[in-house]
Amino acid sequence: MDIALIGAGMFGGDVHLRAYADLQRAGLSPQLSRVGLDRWAREFAPIEFRLVAVATRTEKSAQLAARQVAAWTGHSPRTYFGEQPWLEVLRDFPGLDVMAVATPDHLHTEVILASLGAGTHVVT
Repeated sequence: MDIALIGAGMFGGDVHLRAYADLQRAGLSPQLSRVGLDRWAREFAPIEFRLVAVATRTEKSAQLAARQVAAWTGHSPRTYFGEQPWLEVLRDFPGLDVMAVATPDHLHTEVILASLGAGTHVVT
């Protein structure tokens, strides 16, 4: 399952980034047991997660997030930056499974609509 993260500030750079790194390293099964759903662990064990892209407003923050993921997982996601980096992500990953939107609240709508229009699931 390919995931792209839009926004790597306070919430995106901490909560989202760490969660996707954990999913990439260990899969979903350990997370299921934390919430009492370990009976599903065997069925979901084959699902692989990959954070394929991190997009932010600045190159510096995108590179920092990619370095953190690489340190945690050994895999470096592609970086995107600018005013509408999600458009490049959607272009480069036409089969993207999930767009994780961790921008400030007032910037959610445009990213969500573009993602849904491309047939991509959204987590906000």
